[in-house]
Amino acid sequence: ARRAWDLFQKIEQQGGMAASLQSGFPQHSVAHTAQRRAEALALRRDVMVGLTTYANPQETPLEEGADVLDAVRARRAETLRRLRMVPERASEAAVRERLSRILETGRDSIMNALIEAAAPYEELRAAADAYAVRTGSRPAVFLATMGPRAQHKVRADFATGFVAAGGCTAVAGTGYATAEGAVSAAIASGAPALIICSTDETYPALVPEICKEVKKRKPSMMVILAGYPPDHVERFRAAGVEEFIHLRANVPDVLHRMYGRMGVKA
Repeated sequence: ARRAWDLFQKIEQQGGMAASLQSGFPQHSVAHTAQRRAEALALRRDVMVGLTTYANPQETPLEEGADVLDAVRARRAETLRRLRMVPERASEAAVRERLSRILETGRDSIMNALIEAAAPYEELRAAADAYAVRTGSRPAVFLATMGPRAQHKVRADFATGFVAAGGCTAVAGTGYATAEGAVSAAIASGAPALIICSTDETYPALVPEICKEVKKRKPSMMVILAGYPPDHVERFRAAGVEEFIHLRANVPDVLHRMYGRMGVKA
C-alpha cells in the first residue's frame, strides 16, 4: 500500500496522469516491470506452467497462434494511434475515452510482454521440432544418475524440467555406482549429451572420473553438471564439464549453447 501511494504521489507531482503519460513515466515503468518478469521467466524464478515448468516436449503449436498474435499487435497499434489523436486540452468525454483505451492498451501490453518473454523458449522448441523432422527423433540428453535414488532424484528431476522447457527429452538412467557404468549407458542411449546428477558432496570424486571416461570412449559427447558447486567449478571445467544447470542459470541461454553443441540449430 505504501509503494502504491508513493506511485500516486509521483504521478501527481508530474501534473497528473495525462502529463505523466506525455512524459512517458507509466510506459517506462511498465517496460521495466516487463523486463524484470522476462528475466524471472528466463531464470525460472517465476513459473509459467507448460512453458518453464511441466513443459511437454511433444506439444504441437496451435495453427491459429500467429494470427492471434498479429491481431493483438494490430489492435495495440490502433489503440496507440487513437491515443495520439486526443488533444492536450480534451473534453471530459475524450478523457474518458482515452482512459478506457489506456486500460485496453495495458492489457495488450501484458499479453505482448508474456508473448515476448516466451519467445526464447518457443524458438528453442521450434528448433527441437525441426531437428525431430530431420532426424526422426527429438534432441535428447542422458541423465547419468549416480548412486541410489535418494542421492540423485532431486537433481534428475530438476534437469528433466530444465531441458524439457526447450523441447528436449531427458533419458533417465537407473542409478550407477561407477563412471564406467554411467558412461556405457549414456553411449548406448545414443544421446549426444550427458548430465551428471548427484550431490555436491559426491561430485569431487564422481565428476573427474566420468569426464575421463567420456573423453576415452566418446569425446564428442557433451558433459553437463546438474548443480553449481562454487569451490569446484573451475576444476570441473578443466576436467571437461561444459555447462552447469542450476537455479541461477538463464535457461534459454544455456539451452541455446547446448543445442549448438548438440547440432540442433536454434
